[in-house]
Amino acid sequence: MPRYYFDYEDGPGEVHDDEGVDLANLEQARKEAMSAIYGLAKEKTPAGDRRDFRLAIREEGGPVLMVVSLSLSVERR
Repeated sequence: MPRYYFDYEDGPGEVHDDEGVDLANLEQARKEAMSAIYGLAKEKTPAGDRRDFRLAIREEGGPVLMVVSLSLSVERR
């Protein structure tokens, strides 16, 4: 079973995943990233009117296989 790593970025902050998670395949890693990014967005309310979240999925020592991103913005009228 492959181990996938999820590196997180939201503007100035970046967290490099050193532990990873064993998952059956890249599709399962995509589902995990989608769920995680929604949770992160709920926890980290934007200080301003915009915030971008990004999770890069990779295997150990390998290149980025997939990027899941989410943008939150407020348009004042």
